[in-house]
Amino acid sequence: MNSYIKYAHQMKESGQGAEATAYLLEKASAGDVDAMEALCDSYCYGNLGEKSYEKSIYWGQKAIDNGSVRSQEILGIQYLNGYGVAVDVEKALVLLQQAVAGGCMKAGRFVGLYYMEKNLPEEAKKWFLEAANRGDITSQYHMGVLYENGIGVEADLNEAIRWYKLSAQRGDRIAKPATDALARLGCEGDANIGSVPKSV
Repeated sequence: MNSYIKYAHQMKESGQGAEATAYLLEKASAGDVDAMEALCDSYCYGNLGEKSYEKSIYWGQKAIDNGSVRSQEILGIQYLNGYGVAVDVEKALVLLQQAVAGGCMKAGRFVGLYYMEKNLPEEAKKWFLEAANRGDITSQYHMGVLYENGIGVEADLNEAIRWYKLSAQRGDRIAKPATDALARLGCEGDANIGSVPKSV
């Protein structure tokens, strides 16, 4: 993670969001790309207290122009959902796919979710798999759902369980859907994730 984004989270927790914003603005205005990226992230998610999609897009575009992959993901999400801008699916998918190509772990998940909404599960699976293989536990969970229910793939309960276990092993709240799925399938408490599912 960008060190400035970590800094923003720490400053918010200590009640110094305004000071951190001023610091990041100073750095970004001087051309620091990581600071631009951190402002894009912070304004989008309100990490420093102020939530402004418009400011997020402003700093995100500057960061993208200077090579920021993380900002491609954030702006892709905003264009996909109309956060501070008119919905532009074509632009959103271009940004998200560029983020995937640049090595972003989570970007493929959002492409996959879009294609699931469009009832194109085979295309969705391709993007979930991309993110899942990079360690995105939410995409790993979605891979489990696809295999459990035979959506876009041949149903395979063993493959589903392996994906759920891979997702659940982190054990935090983000992993809860996977741990719930394992409990439903009678596999709770089994920490053996076995081999990583094959990419098919």
